Amino acid sequence: MTEEDPGVIVSKIEQGEGASVAGIKPFELIVAVNDEPVYTVKDFEKAIAKGGELRLSIMRMHLGRLVKIRVPEE
Repeated sequence: MTEEDPGVIVSKIEQGEGASVAGIKPFELIVAVNDEPVYTVKDFEKAIAKGGELRLSIMRMHLGRLVKIRVPEE
């Protein structure tokens, strides 16, 4: 992974929370939120700030998948 490649690493998942229920695992990469690439944690936080239903593009071991989760709205 280079600095030009999008992605933030999932470090921890709380049991029972939306990410856990959606099947997101530690060490997966979130490369985009609602089809917008995220390069840093700040990018990710900004992308999810409004809340609502979000589409996360996830990569793990060169395999990609799309996960939908709901985040409480502001």
